[in-house]
Amino acid sequence: MWAGGSANIVLFGNWTNNGTFSAGTSTVVLTITAAASIIGATTFNALTVNELDSDTAITLNSAVPNNTFSNDGYGASMGV
Repeated sequence: MWAGGSANIVLFGNWTNNGTFSAGTSTVVLTITAAASIIGATTFNALTVNELDSDTAITLNSAVPNNTFSNDGYGASMGV
């Protein structure tokens, strides 16, 4: 198990959860420069996706409640 606590967790690329992530009050910031995915059952406290251009897409392969998700105005697709 990995506990997010109250941290700002900044990642580049894909998010793959093969275990247990306990979000706490953390914010996960995912910056992508190419097509990326969020894989595995994950509940985020807050998720921000920064897509560096309009040709970059993120696919959410797990349920992400709408009130936890924000992006920079480019598209995101739900894979669930």
